[in-house]
Order: sequence, then C-alpha cells, then structure tokens
Amino acid sequence: MRTTPPGLLELARSLRASPLQIFIKFQFPAALPFVFAGAKVAVTLAVIGAVIGEFVGSTEGLGNLLLTANSQLDSPLAWAALAWLSVLGILLFLMVVLVEKLVMPWHSTHASH
Repeated sequence: MRTTPPGLLELARSLRASPLQIFIKFQFPAALPFVFAGAKVAVTLAVIGAVIGEFVGSTEGLGNLLLTANSQLDSPLAWAALAWLSVLGILLFLMVVLVEKLVMPWHSTHASH
C-alpha cells in the first residue's frame, strides 16, 4: 500500500473520499503489480509442491509416476512425466499472465513499445 503515489492520496482526501473509496480506487490498483508478481512465483512453486507431495504420500499422479519410472529405470516415461509437469507449470504461469493483462491493462509491462 506504500506504493500509492502520495499525490493521489492527497487528491482523494481533498475530494473527501472515504477510506474504502481510497482503498478501492487508489491503493488496491497500486498494489496489483506486486500481487501478480507473487502469484507468478506461487503458481510455479505450487506445481513443485504438488509433485513433492505426490512423491511422499500418493499412489497416483505425475509425481508418483515420475518416482515409479525413476525407480524402474524407465527413462522415456520419466522424461514424459517431466515434460508434462513442465507444460503444466508453463500453462499455469501463462494463465496468471493473461489474467494480469486483463485486470491491469494500464500497467507499463503490458505497453507495446
């Protein structure tokens, strides 16, 4: 919330905006780039966490398939599981990027140069 330009906050207060209006119109949009940066990191780590969880306590899933293929020295199956996990991570990341572009079309990272 500290990234909100002080001039905008002063303008909102001079126009007698309520604290809720200040939050919705100024502070929340200013925080959105940081929210989406965290979401991009979180979505990739979520895939890794799911695989680790399947390593530890699952009898199904790509993580378990990868572990089984590795223990049976089935390299093609292990690489196929890794490829699918990579595609899954990339698709989830791109979904976050798409939502970011839809929610924040004004942000400088989306401006065409």
